[in-house]
Amino acid sequence: MIHNVGRESDVQLVLSVLAKGESLAIEGPPYRGKTHLVHRVREELELQRRIVINFPCEMAFDGRSFLEQYCKVLLKSVSNNVKSIFEESQKYLPNIRPKINMNAVHGADIRIDYQLNDHDINQYLAEALALPKRLYEEKKQPLIIIFDEVHLLMDLKDLPILEMIGRSASEGVQYIFVSSRSDLMKLMLTDKFRETVRCRSRLSLGKLAVNVIYFYIESQFKDNNIKVSASVVDRLIQVTDGDIAFILPILQRLIQKGKLFKRISILDIGNVLREHLIYLDDWCRLLFDSLSTHQK
Repeated sequence: MIHNVGRESDVQLVLSVLAKGESLAIEGPPYRGKTHLVHRVREELELQRRIVINFPCEMAFDGRSFLEQYCKVLLKSVSNNVKSIFEESQKYLPNIRPKINMNAVHGADIRIDYQLNDHDINQYLAEALALPKRLYEEKKQPLIIIFDEVHLLMDLKDLPILEMIGRSASEGVQYIFVSSRSDLMKLMLTDKFRETVRCRSRLSLGKLAVNVIYFYIESQFKDNNIKVSASVVDRLIQVTDGDIAFILPILQRLIQKGKLFKRISILDIGNVLREHLIYLDDWCRLLFDSLSTHQK
């Protein structure tokens, strides 16, 4: 279950907009809880047996990588098994060559190989972005597509991705556009485009009230039988600037430490922060080393 501290009303707002057949935009600075909110919405939609396609736009470095990653995410979302992946791709995206990778860590995963030249990318992009509309027309199964950090698509020069999305707009296809750069998202999602895809609602995430965060932290310690003073909770909120997405991993580590001695001190907060920063540094180094020269 995704923690969604103080955002239940926002979840219900998003669900009510989607229930009307409309799309919407969600914006807010980093560590404001956008990702947790979207995950919580996805949980509810999947309980309703809705097909949700989540595309993190940071996965797209250029037109080719956008094409490959978008098709991969799309096929995995709409296919029931490995066999249907090949069948669906052959029927709807005949130009791609899906392959199945097997490994002990990730199990079965899809790799997409496009046999194309750079000048073919726009044609195949148009086919891929129009596929949700085609799937709805043939199967009558509504789709909800999430573009996370959508403003990053502005880095893909000379690729009219949003124009293609607009041309393939359909009543059975809805979008959630998420961004930490409201200025860039406003520039991208013009009034004309918003009207085309029925994106008439905008949710701007503000900071959670301190008392809400305080109550949540205190209750988490209490549920785990860990004693803390008010100064410890205040300090945790202070060093994280009250951003819940940053508080959650720190709180989780504090609870793991506190279970041993059944108490947490201000000193523990400093130690856990250092541990977390070392973990993030190692994670970023591993991620960077795994990239190709072009991606770097």
